[in-house]
Amino acid sequence: MEAISHAGTAAGVLTKEGIILIGVQLATNPLLEPTNEKIFKINSQAACAVAGITSDATNLLDLARKRSLNHTLDFDQEIPLEHLVSTFCDTKQHYTQVGGQRPFGVSFLFGGWDEHYGYQLYLTGPAGNYGGWKATAIGKNSRSSLACLRQDYTDTLTLEEGKVLALKAIAKSLDTASLNADIIEMMTLTRDVNRRPGQQIVQTVLEKEEIKNLIEVHKEELVKKDDEDDEEN
Repeated sequence: MEAISHAGTAAGVLTKEGIILIGVQLATNPLLEPTNEKIFKINSQAACAVAGITSDATNLLDLARKRSLNHTLDFDQEIPLEHLVSTFCDTKQHYTQVGGQRPFGVSFLFGGWDEHYGYQLYLTGPAGNYGGWKATAIGKNSRSSLACLRQDYTDTLTLEEGKVLALKAIAKSLDTASLNADIIEMMTLTRDVNRRPGQQIVQTVLEKEEIKNLIEVHKEELVKKDDEDDEEN
């Protein structure tokens, strides 16, 4: 839990048009090649955001991808998201009971779509517990992000409004006064019914320039929100 509370914040927002996953990289270097450290694709219908020990996250991501592929080979269709999360958490829970092994020090936000329940967002903890959410956050200062999500989330959010809310939630978790697009990763999962079955989910990783433009367009709104919070306090 300590590793998760010190990791860069990650958040997820469920909207009627799709899902937004967002994460913050705490350590960046301009000399490094751009890489994804917070958000990862699992299969054609699901992705996840992570907060915690990177090596643990890598091992568990491999596990989730292998189980997804095995299901596809056996049944010729993508694994239902809740079934994937459930079996994934069984492994995490097992490591809390076996002697000589420690629990995985990482939390995940799973976002995806399937034909059974549509768009879904799940949070999984180190102990193997999981639950469905409309919007939530994990990582450093996640309580501040959760307070923002509780206050501003509505069931009628569009995808664009969800992006703005996700940015607001991340802004609340940062110690800086303004958002920096260079440390933010964002992905959207939407459905295109015109595509062939099995390929209808579109996973879009936003470029830094897109995130920068999004921040710039809604800059006044973000600043206004901070000012209102200061007045309330």
